[in-house]
Amino acid sequence: MFGLKSAGLAVGPQGTLTMHLVFTIRPPKGKSSKSNEGGIYSDLSWRRPGNTFGRDLNDPMLPGSFLHVTVIVNDNAENRPVWLASLECTVRSGDTELLAREIGTDIGQMMAQSLRSEGR
Repeated sequence: MFGLKSAGLAVGPQGTLTMHLVFTIRPPKGKSSKSNEGGIYSDLSWRRPGNTFGRDLNDPMLPGSFLHVTVIVNDNAENRPVWLASLECTVRSGDTELLAREIGTDIGQMMAQSLRSEGR
């Protein structure tokens, strides 16, 4: 949420748009194991303590991992998607808090610019 807010978007329960995120994460080659297989997530549970990838906020298995994020934004009144984007990267840090904030900021900036240019 902080990343979206810092990008200038209003975030709250009274919004007219709903954002859905899908994260695909794969560990770096040679670092995959039963406890570190990666996966597909519809929330940020991959970065929370106690989860496969997020044992704590500084995850030593995260650097070098491939991360793909798909973003779908729906207009609640029209019940249809109004914005779709994806981004992918190779993670360079084990700081999951920073990574989540950076993803939010990047998505927020892209979405704000796009939706504002359409007059939304």
